[in-house]
Amino acid sequence: MGDADSYNLGRLKEQKKGDFLTAGFDVDPKTLEYIKKGTNFTGVDPEHFLKGYISTAVMIKAVRENDGKPPKGWFPMPGQLMNAENIDEIIAREKSPQAAYQWYKPQIDRLMTDYRSKIKPISQAR
Repeated sequence: MGDADSYNLGRLKEQKKGDFLTAGFDVDPKTLEYIKKGTNFTGVDPEHFLKGYISTAVMIKAVRENDGKPPKGWFPMPGQLMNAENIDEIIAREKSPQAAYQWYKPQIDRLMTDYRSKIKPISQAR
């Protein structure tokens, strides 16, 4: 389910006093709030900031180190499960680009270390 589906399912569950599980995909503030309240039991964070940062960093490196030729292939990017255990951290991270950068910095460093070895051939795209 997408971002609107996620929080709308949470709203529907509350309105109907449902005893079914609801979950979704994305970091819309309303979705995060439904996870925090326990209405939605989980969600998947597509990590938009991280994807944008990594793709930009790879392109900058291509310009600086490879005559502007981008690497061929695709870069596997993680997604993150959001639940009661980490939702406060995710809500805080989403407050500003600076907070997101600080939160993602260890992951950025790990992904960008020897990044070329992490690029997969297009034939292996999932």
